[in-house]
Amino acid sequence: MVLDYRSAMLEDYEEGMLVRVRGEVFQIIQDTNALLATDQGSFGYSGDNVLLRFRDEPRILEDDVIDVLGRYLGTRTYETTSGAEAEVPEIIVDHFDALN
Repeated sequence: MVLDYRSAMLEDYEEGMLVRVRGEVFQIIQDTNALLATDQGSFGYSGDNVLLRFRDEPRILEDDVIDVLGRYLGTRTYETTSGAEAEVPEIIVDHFDALN
């Protein structure tokens, strides 16, 4: 099932549900986590963000576009680089493919 951002934020999915999401990596966090921008508008990817948790250090770079298959874990609050708090859906990655 393709991740619907609104449903994910409202926690309409069951924890562990298999979902697919595509987006652009815009931040790598502590080697095994990354933030993914999923909303592709006329200026590229921006907007709806998802936190990805990898089991091992992934071979990805910021600005990579990736297709992810993983399990929905609920929502998670994190501190942004500017010090604000943001809540996003969290996915543990089972498999991903870099598209660029």
